Amino acid sequence: MTETEEGRRGTNPSSQTDAWASSSLLFRDNLYLNVLLYQIARCEAKMDRLVDILDARLARWEGEV
Repeated sequence: MTETEEGRRGTNPSSQTDAWASSSLLFRDNLYLNVLLYQIARCEAKMDRLVDILDARLARWEGEV
């Protein structure tokens, strides 16, 4: 069996290492994406809270004027 045939059958150690490295990169990229989405959600929550605070202050200010 030639090295090319071994690679196609998945018995070539370098092809297995390449597959693992590729899978590892996908996992890392997915992890980074999830962290980024979490940080965006936190920012949105903070912005919503800030808008609520400002709306309350504006309503109170408009009531005084």
